[in-house]
Amino acid sequence: MKIAVPFWNGRVATVFDAADEIVLIESLPGGDRVQRMEFPKGLSPLHRADHLKDLGIEVLICGALSRSIAHRVEASGIRLVSFVRGPVEEVVNAFREDRLDRECYRLPGCRSATGKRDAPCRSRRVCAEKPDS
Repeated sequence: MKIAVPFWNGRVATVFDAADEIVLIESLPGGDRVQRMEFPKGLSPLHRADHLKDLGIEVLICGALSRSIAHRVEASGIRLVSFVRGPVEEVVNAFREDRLDRECYRLPGCRSATGKRDAPCRSRRVCAEKPDS
């Protein structure tokens, strides 16, 4: 599986449309291959979906994005998991473990972090607190 996550400062970028960099995570038999890259200069946000498709991306995990881009991503055959926040590595692990429905991974005012746009935020589970050191 090949996952793309737009990021800024090690965290999922709050708005996909404005993100300049993405991290690509590809699951391989020997472990993950992680690659950091920039979107090509001059590429409109709408054409980023086409670029992700050309890269063989199967899943896009991102923060907020415009409706037109969401439709373009989904029309490209890419699974969209939107309105997500948090550190990239933690978010990817939560996705793989089917834990992105937890409140700590949702942007404020989110609709869904399950890949279903316009779905209400049903689960109110919170992420476990980290133990005191």
